[in-house]
Amino acid sequence: MRVRLHGTLAAAGAKTSAVSFGQPVTARIDADDRFARECVARLFDPAWQGGDASALFADALLRALALHVYTRYVAMAEPERPDRLEAVLVQHLEAFIDARLDRRLSRADLARLAGYDARAFSNAFRNTFGMTPMQYVIERRLDRACLLIASTGGDLADIAISTGFSSQSHLTSTLKKRRGITPLRLRRQAARTIATPAHG
Repeated sequence: MRVRLHGTLAAAGAKTSAVSFGQPVTARIDADDRFARECVARLFDPAWQGGDASALFADALLRALALHVYTRYVAMAEPERPDRLEAVLVQHLEAFIDARLDRRLSRADLARLAGYDARAFSNAFRNTFGMTPMQYVIERRLDRACLLIASTGGDLADIAISTGFSSQSHLTSTLKKRRGITPLRLRRQAARTIATPAHG
């Protein structure tokens, strides 16, 4: 048996205010829920309807049923997740990832941090960032690596390891595939830019 609680709920013959639920709620009542089934049967039993006493009884029974359904089937249900991550959570995830670029990061780790299951997290993350969690991690690693390559004279192998790549060759292949440039060429371009003063 399915029950939909929408706006207000009132029984035939009820004269006092109905029960309000605000947002629409749908609940599926268990087959062994004798209390709910007995309430429904009595609410729609024409044998006792009619008169003030019947109306008061209907109100009381209706409220008892509504409270029972809500607390047993709705309040305990897993709340729906939004399609996108909230702004505060986005900032938290960005800071968490940036602080751990040199470490192993997995979708499951990020989902746990956000309080999502892995699949729901992936969907919400893609809707928010336009890419998967692991694609985002790779892009942030490349951003950090490019900054270090262009602004320091650090060893490329050390930069690769410090930004989460397994080796210099791993960094080189990923950078070339995703940004169309090699670390050495990026460093040369950065050096030329610094050596050539801007004319205004």
